[in-house]
Amino acid sequence: MHETIGGFSDWRREGGQFPAEQPAVSGSGSGRRSDSGAGTSQSSGSRAAPTSGSGSGSGGNKLSYKYKLELEQLPQRIRDLEARIAELHEQVSEPDFYQQDNDTVQKTLGELSEQESELESAMERWVELEEMASG
Repeated sequence: MHETIGGFSDWRREGGQFPAEQPAVSGSGSGRRSDSGAGTSQSSGSRAAPTSGSGSGSGGNKLSYKYKLELEQLPQRIRDLEARIAELHEQVSEPDFYQQDNDTVQKTLGELSEQESELESAMERWVELEEMASG
């Protein structure tokens, strides 16, 4: 996995592609399917259900309505998270940010960390749904 500083648009600008956009490669490509690593606990629970695939045998690349809707909503969710992260980075980079009381600083830094984790989870979920949609 390659880590990119910045948001989704920075990742795309650096050549980031979803598995559905990449050429098919035979082999042990995505070992992340079975275990998503030490990611957030929020995302691991929501990823367990969709790995069963579609119910019909002939339409392997067809997503259920629930997953299609989730896939359609994820780009906006990612944009919203990136916007909030940018706001928080702007606050943190102000010269007098660390002159504030410790509770305010810790609250802002905690929110920044939480938003970044949510963004990572959302992007991983998007990749997973794209893989499901492509078969």
